Amino acid sequence: MKAVRFRIEEIIKVAALYLDYTIYLLLNPFKFKRKPQNIRKILVVELLKIGDLIVTTPSLKALKEKYPQAKIHLMVQKGFEDVLRGNRNIDRIITYHEGIRPTLKSEKYDLGVIFHPGSLKVSNLLRKVGVKYRIGCAKVGILSGKGYFLNKKMCPNTKPQHKTIDNIDVIKPLGIKISRKLEITVPEEAEKKVIKNFEKNNIRKKDYKVVLHLGSNYRTHEWSTERFIELGEYLITNRKAKIILTGSKKDKDKNEEVKSGLNCRALNTAGSTIKEFFAYIKQADLVVSIDTSAMHIASAYNKPIVALFGAGDPRVWQPLSENRKVIFNDKYCTSCMKGVCFRKGKRKQECMRSISVNQVIQNVEALK
Repeated sequence: MKAVRFRIEEIIKVAALYLDYTIYLLLNPFKFKRKPQNIRKILVVELLKIGDLIVTTPSLKALKEKYPQAKIHLMVQKGFEDVLRGNRNIDRIITYHEGIRPTLKSEKYDLGVIFHPGSLKVSNLLRKVGVKYRIGCAKVGILSGKGYFLNKKMCPNTKPQHKTIDNIDVIKPLGIKISRKLEITVPEEAEKKVIKNFEKNNIRKKDYKVVLHLGSNYRTHEWSTERFIELGEYLITNRKAKIILTGSKKDKDKNEEVKSGLNCRALNTAGSTIKEFFAYIKQADLVVSIDTSAMHIASAYNKPIVALFGAGDPRVWQPLSENRKVIFNDKYCTSCMKGVCFRKGKRKQECMRSISVNQVIQNVEALK
């Protein structure tokens, strides 16, 4: 019954998207008939997390190429300022908070770009602070969406496409040409700290280094620690790998379980700074990750990667590394996009439980 309900919810959602956009067009027939001119300052808004920010980088680069003289400011939520700090296409990073309005108003932005997911609140904020042209997407819904305060709202796309393309679609009305290459930076001090930690733990430059990333904000994306231990054992035995476990502070205990299961033959780096997290992946020869930001960091450095998907949709979030393998057992319940599994008993989180250690090993061996 719940699967049927989910399908009905999806049908209603698609219908609501088109109704939403139709209402927007009817109420705003003359908006954005001409492309904005004389753009000197741009505000880009992305208020989600690490991976979401990384997949905006192709669009940020395209904006800079289209308007090379313009200053580009990026507004992010608190705690994520370092993700794109140092990116050559960003002139300033602003932390979003409830009292941000006077700061934004003083900047006198010519163009505002709202990436996924947009909201009525954010588009209205940009209107109130005097942003002349406002483009983007807005959540569907009577209370949360409509995008009434945008000069140009993108037409809804109901077919799954990669999130980089979603972001590209937002700025297409500006006549921008774009590539999908992701860009992140690591400061020298972060790289030095990581290398020093390697030396301290007897990990040499010539060693085959494998990053295993276990943690996610969504339980439905997680693979069991027991299977990560078995995978790590294989890599140590057959590849003489040095195992590096990455993650945030909340992943520390889970990483310790894996480290213990491998008789301490792993380096637990959970809780490192964002830039150090990037640096560990930059140093890796292979990354094995569940559906989370580690995939996109690996893609930015074009690292060989095996990505494990369950509740997420690889058509939307798969890594972009040239040398990649995506494991997605779609004959099981998959791509529900939910953070908590609605299945019970033996079918609980079957999407990720269906991925065997042997399946991951086969994909590792199949990498170029």
